[in-house]
Amino acid sequence: MKALVFLGERRLEVQELPDPVPTTGSVVLQVLASGVCGSDVHGYQGSNGRRFPGQVMGHEAVGVVSATPDDRADLMGKVVTFTPVISCSTCNACLNLQDNRCVNRKLIGVHPDINGAFAEYVLVPISNLFPWNSESVKAGTLVEPLSVAWRALSELGAEKPERVLVLGAGTIGALVAVALKDRFRGAVDIYDPLGWKSEWLGQLDINSVSTSQNKASPFAEGSSEGAYDVVVDCVGSTNSLKSSVESVAAGGRVHIVGMAAAVVDYPLQRAVSREVVLSTSYAYTRNQFAEAALSAERLEPTLLLMNPVTCTLDDAPEQIEALLEPGNRVAKLVICP
Repeated sequence: MKALVFLGERRLEVQELPDPVPTTGSVVLQVLASGVCGSDVHGYQGSNGRRFPGQVMGHEAVGVVSATPDDRADLMGKVVTFTPVISCSTCNACLNLQDNRCVNRKLIGVHPDINGAFAEYVLVPISNLFPWNSESVKAGTLVEPLSVAWRALSELGAEKPERVLVLGAGTIGALVAVALKDRFRGAVDIYDPLGWKSEWLGQLDINSVSTSQNKASPFAEGSSEGAYDVVVDCVGSTNSLKSSVESVAAGGRVHIVGMAAAVVDYPLQRAVSREVVLSTSYAYTRNQFAEAALSAERLEPTLLLMNPVTCTLDDAPEQIEALLEPGNRVAKLVICP
């Protein structure tokens, strides 16, 4: 099969690899479409330390079951998406239905010895499969990042915040904002330094806010008037974390989803002196992925306003490199093998 292999910092190559073979409890999917996650791009740049030379990335995918173990021939030809989180099912986290916290977890396309969906075929545990009933494979690639948003909302709780800001308008940030609006039916602001994103964010009915010149956040340092009750940091860098702390009101909450950098410089005194609550969320549980899959079908027209751009495997190295160019205006790249 053809597969896109990561060779090291800003190096990708299409190679011929052996076709995966179904095993007990796992099936082979012929990949129809695989979304390029921001974490894949950061890994490609070598900035997040979570991608490894020799691996095949890709964990946001839709495929058709093309090979099964003998006892699961009933799955042949099914169109599915999948959660990439492989958990042990026996640790305390798994037993408490928090499989995203599994101490033995591995992620398809992220863990160095589990190849992902930037390939013609990918091996996936049967228990990780979820049906995808839409004809749009583009929308299906957004189920996984939408699941990240669903997890963030669950950690924020049911209480409706009056003023919410999302920092970062990548796929995760945009979908967090979409999920917040869907859950709370209220106004959601989003900030991203790339002004062109306000055009398509407006289509999603999300208010794009700007910042004053030479300011890292939409509000001046020390200001509490008009500040937000909740800020969701979907970047995960030193600058975004500092901006989050400056943008939230005293006693407000900063929730971190993004992981652009492995280490950040946290403004501890500024946060503690204003009793800013810090929380995080990572990936999602299997149940939250199932909820997101159903929601994605309902929200499909909204999700497709992001207008994902598609490319082939052969064109993927060039297209992923182009995502780093300052003038690039692609909101979401999807590889269709």
